[in-house]
Amino acid sequence: MRKFPVIFLVISLAGCATLGSRSSDDPALMLRQAAELYSSESDPVHAEQLIRDAMTIAVTRKDLAGLAESYRQYGLFFRSTAVGRFEAHYRDDGFLDRDAAFDARYENSIRYLRAAEVLFAKLRRFDALSEVYAGMAKTFLLMNNMPEACEAFDLSISNHSEHQKALAAASETPVKDPDPENEYLKAMKQQAGCQ
Repeated sequence: MRKFPVIFLVISLAGCATLGSRSSDDPALMLRQAAELYSSESDPVHAEQLIRDAMTIAVTRKDLAGLAESYRQYGLFFRSTAVGRFEAHYRDDGFLDRDAAFDARYENSIRYLRAAEVLFAKLRRFDALSEVYAGMAKTFLLMNNMPEACEAFDLSISNHSEHQKALAAASETPVKDPDPENEYLKAMKQQAGCQ
């Protein structure tokens, strides 16, 4: 008699566990999951698959914003510590982007961030552009390319300011002064040694 409730509980819990791991057709959710996987350094292989799937869905749906965000996440993925920790896997098996190579992962990061830049600029998404340029700046720093890093920091700061102005104009509220995000970007730029 007591075995039935225990077996039912185990089956129920197993069912719940699979609910959390089912794939989604929501690109935004897929990209959040991917970012968590490569940021926590736990599973960049699965993260890359999620990013590529989100990219495919965005193309199919003709969703420029979704495609731009997919490119941005792929750029951040290539630069991530997780990819570095899985070096043996990527040297042996490669990336899902067959044109990408482990030794050129920072260049691939920039390539995808530039693709995101083009689309976000077309959409006039200054907030996202600020994030893209900050990502580029950090990648250029890893490549020891100070001039490009400093230029990217400047672009990040100016796009953040444009975003703040647009928000203020839309809501008729003044821009925060000092703006914490702007101060953070300026601090990163200064820490990098940029003027």
